[in-house]
Amino acid sequence: MSKAEGSMPFRVLDEDEQDQLAMIEASLVTIYHFFGGPRELFRAVQDPRIPELITYRWEVLGFVGILMFLCHLGARRQIALMFRGNGPVAAKLRIMFGVETCSHGDTLNEAASRLDPDQMQEAVTDMTRTLIRKKVLYRYRLLDRYFVVAIDGTGRLTFPERHCPNCLTAKHHGKTIYYHPVLEAKLVLPNGFAFSLMTEFMGRHCHPRIPRNIPTSRIVN
Repeated sequence: MSKAEGSMPFRVLDEDEQDQLAMIEASLVTIYHFFGGPRELFRAVQDPRIPELITYRWEVLGFVGILMFLCHLGARRQIALMFRGNGPVAAKLRIMFGVETCSHGDTLNEAASRLDPDQMQEAVTDMTRTLIRKKVLYRYRLLDRYFVVAIDGTGRLTFPERHCPNCLTAKHHGKTIYYHPVLEAKLVLPNGFAFSLMTEFMGRHCHPRIPRNIPTSRIVN
């Protein structure tokens, strides 16, 4: 088809765009193969927003959150820098979800802050339950019978300043950091993979609400 007949001009993707597109395609293939797609993956999560007033359904935003984790993005604004101006990524999201482009990181944050944390925990736990039920992990069992579960405490959320009375403190390179400890249970495999079973914030502050103007980071002990 010629350009005059309505075709789009062809453009060779640069290396970063190719990597981003490959990441999205691999993520979608995995999610559909094992869990039936993003909507099924987040079926336990009820979106409290008014459907008629939103552009991005939660399964879209949840998928963007997965991409943010896979790409090791340290800030929400990097979602816009990496994905919103990427034509091939926008085309893939349009086909899969019916949206024009990737959401902004603030949209993801605003929607996630309204969700029930217990429902999100159920979605995470159900992923591992699904893999066990489908016998995907059976060949990694100890003595061909037992699954190995590791339970440990870690500092999950850290802040440069105190954001609530329940913050604990620690020194890191001479600076005081504030953090919330969690107890994490994971199903661990001999090949190095680990699948989350349950995350529980320790102390009086279960599921801390994070103010939008305070940057956060994640640490793993």
